[in-house]
Amino acid sequence: MLKKEIFLKNIEHGITYLEVSTRNRGRLRLFDQHIIAEDFVAKLLNTIYDYNLINLNSKNKSYPAIDLGDYNKKVCFQVTSTSPENQRKKIKETISIFIKEKDYQRFNFLKFLFLGDKQKEYRRGFDTQNLFTFDPKKDVINLQDLIDELSSLPDEKLEQLNHLIESEPFYKNNFSAEMQILQQGDIEALKIYRDAFDRPALQDSFHTESSYQDFEAALTDLISLLKTGVINRKLLAKPIPKFDDKNLRQELNNLYKKVKQLRQLYNEYKKMGEIIPDQNITKFKRTNTPDLFNTFKQNVIDTINSILEQHNILPIDGVS
Repeated sequence: MLKKEIFLKNIEHGITYLEVSTRNRGRLRLFDQHIIAEDFVAKLLNTIYDYNLINLNSKNKSYPAIDLGDYNKKVCFQVTSTSPENQRKKIKETISIFIKEKDYQRFNFLKFLFLGDKQKEYRRGFDTQNLFTFDPKKDVINLQDLIDELSSLPDEKLEQLNHLIESEPFYKNNFSAEMQILQQGDIEALKIYRDAFDRPALQDSFHTESSYQDFEAALTDLISLLKTGVINRKLLAKPIPKFDDKNLRQELNNLYKKVKQLRQLYNEYKKMGEIIPDQNITKFKRTNTPDLFNTFKQNVIDTINSILEQHNILPIDGVS
């Protein structure tokens, strides 16, 4: 393998590890993990975009709206792991504080780096009172956007980024075990998926469900596994986007949709009061409602079994 390809792979895995670990260990300065992320992200952005960002939180607490700043280029960043559904609110609040604190007197450009998924678009603009520059189309990025930048970087920068990944104390202390998981082969990861789906929550008839809270928790686990590779805050397998086989990724995304549809069905009946988890009872208005759940569960099982059989992996049992 060429040195450039090795660098690209190492850097991509390193950034992915940052995303996964941050998502599961802390949000918005509540944990040391996020402070570590800010320091590392400053170096990452400096290398990719030729900034000279520093961690403003390590200097003082006078910048409640922003985390990183380059005083020469007058660029600043808010680094956050806010989830997509709350990102518009986060941006709006940050702009309000940015204006209140008069940070625009030091920085002309406000940018956001989300450490997880980001909202796809913002149909309504944001009121900056014409005091500074902010365009959500180009000033809101996430770690995947940084990964997308890698292929266009010169070899010298890739070598610098690779060195950054390998020399960062946080990565040296925590990276190895989880890195091995993120570098799993597709079949190895698929076998872990198979074991996670081989569970009573999917296979037992909804007529005999013993715990609706456990059923709900199981669906949450499976959705988390497919999206992040994580169950109960532990990285078990690489997530869907990291599978090498494009067709397999598409099939797993379809599985992800099926599980979400099952959870949506459950949430609808819970919202209508026909499933009461804390009392572990149901008040279905139609006698065939459990059969509807069984149909959805079997659909999930059929979908994963189709994937497993294509790769000569033992299928799981259906609803009984």
